[in-house]
Amino acid sequence: VLPVRLKEIARLRLAALNGCSFCQVGDRASAIAHGVTETEVDALFGDGQCPSFSSAEQAAADAAGRMSNFDSEAVIDDALQARLNANFSPEALVELFAVIGILTGMARMLLAAGFITRTCALEPQA
Repeated sequence: VLPVRLKEIARLRLAALNGCSFCQVGDRASAIAHGVTETEVDALFGDGQCPSFSSAEQAAADAAGRMSNFDSEAVIDDALQARLNANFSPEALVELFAVIGILTGMARMLLAAGFITRTCALEPQA
């Protein structure tokens, strides 16, 4: 249901927050291949805010940030829920939450099991 670009934005925001260099490199390349600009990528690695994001894309990035393993509150508040409801159908919200939830769970599992470290020495390929 969701455009791939939007899912890439949520995925890269999670990778930026999770800190795994392996995910960051792969997700960055995939996001760029699906139309996310370098400026937008930089924003996702910063505070997650970018004026060129549509309201749906910004809401997805914000939801990814709130649902990440590294948000101390990890709750979608009423204001963000209202923005999500304004931008997505119920079916699209289920898909967005499933994508974010699966990626967050996988990151937690990979970190907890020691398959990856929070940071690793992997340089991006040009």
